Amino acid sequence: MDDEQRTLAIEEAAYAVLAERGYKGASMLAIAKRARVSNETLYARYANKAGLFATLVRRNSDALARQLDGAVADGRDPLAALMAAGSLLYELLTSERVVLLNRAAAADVADSGTLGRALAEGGRERIAPKLIALVEAAADRGVVDLRSQTPEEATEIFLGVLLAEHPVRRIIGSAELPEAGAGERRAERATDCLVRLFAPVT
Repeated sequence: MDDEQRTLAIEEAAYAVLAERGYKGASMLAIAKRARVSNETLYARYANKAGLFATLVRRNSDALARQLDGAVADGRDPLAALMAAGSLLYELLTSERVVLLNRAAAADVADSGTLGRALAEGGRERIAPKLIALVEAAADRGVVDLRSQTPEEATEIFLGVLLAEHPVRRIIGSAELPEAGAGERRAERATDCLVRLFAPVT
């Protein structure tokens, strides 16, 4: 097993044990056994359980950031890029793995708080500026008129329509995994709302 395969095995094992036992019951030993690596290997890589799951949070954030950067760099106009970014964001935040990590962060609050900080840093603090930049680009092109709102406020409106209560409902177990295409539909609705609210004055 090479290093990349070992990393993937550990990640798969961590998510599997988290789903079965919850954060409190997800021990490093159980994860090591599931991944078929030694406990020493696991601790050498991640120091502790919070460190392991914080790494998973950052990997999700890295993947989303790359995808968002790709949506911007492929030459699409800002609104098309915003729609693509919104779809990716919705699908990620309602995905089973991110739901598990958010539940883990809630369980970790009384202990280290490491996961909550990692989610904040890798989530809103890293991703929101990319969305704000797309909204600003749309304003620069005259597609939306933001004289009555800041780009940050307009982005908050976009996110509110895009996500609503769906990620929270997934976390508390009152909603199932969204059906295929839900992210695209939500992103289209949120983008259309932004355009209607901030239509340029002619």
